[in-house]
Amino acid sequence: MNRRAADLVQTAAVKPLACPDCRHALHPEGQDLVCSDGHRFVCVDGYFDLWPTDSPQPTVDWFATPYGLVYDRAIKERWLARLGGRLGWGADIGKVFKMMDEGVKCRPGEVVLDVPVGGAPPLRSASGRLQGTYIGIDLSPGMLRRAVRERTAKGLDNVLLARADALRLPLRDRSVDRLLCFNGLHVLPDKRTALREFHRVLKPGGQMWGNVVIADTSALGMVVRPWFSRSWLFFHPADPDELEELALASGFTIWDQEVQGSMLFFRGARD
Repeated sequence: MNRRAADLVQTAAVKPLACPDCRHALHPEGQDLVCSDGHRFVCVDGYFDLWPTDSPQPTVDWFATPYGLVYDRAIKERWLARLGGRLGWGADIGKVFKMMDEGVKCRPGEVVLDVPVGGAPPLRSASGRLQGTYIGIDLSPGMLRRAVRERTAKGLDNVLLARADALRLPLRDRSVDRLLCFNGLHVLPDKRTALREFHRVLKPGGQMWGNVVIADTSALGMVVRPWFSRSWLFFHPADPDELEELALASGFTIWDQEVQGSMLFFRGARD
């Protein structure tokens, strides 16, 4: 598995990558990635560990708990996700799968970034659609190992997976054609910094698609969906008005969003 991941750095998959510490280009050295300043990042279990060397490690990996297993199973079994979406968030999760199927489709030379990638559910529809490069970023080793298994099961050679900080993406400026962020912004408390980073790595005309759980303050939402409508542990639901303001302030010139129950679907683009 390490050999397979290391082989990917010899392809176009490594070209968008940049050192998370100094932003210099990364290049292969053996099975590792290194930059001109000597920062080294190793290949672990089929993914590259690109966590910034000067940042503290997360204290708890919630997605390495049974929660991560349940979540991964639920999001990959579409009938189960649709049922859970209706019951838990009052939303049509079929919209998420439609965006996943559209979002993973790309031409040779194009780059799709998925952050946080989780267990890489978009790869389930990638065969024949993904002709460019797919880069999946997550902070959870547990979820990345699931993503590695998904990549292997689909026999995809143009998928690079990395452990990294969404607030310090290991990518060059203006290197990504499309950014996917499914069920991700509500696990990022600092949405302002995240959106600025997402905007930074997008090419001019690049797009960002995804969905996020919102703070549903309606009487029905607070009664029917109390856990999904409030902050708890690693869960930080978004405020729709604030999210739109942050996206536009970060440089997105187009930002369309639709709210269903406790779920918000969005599509944004930059000039």
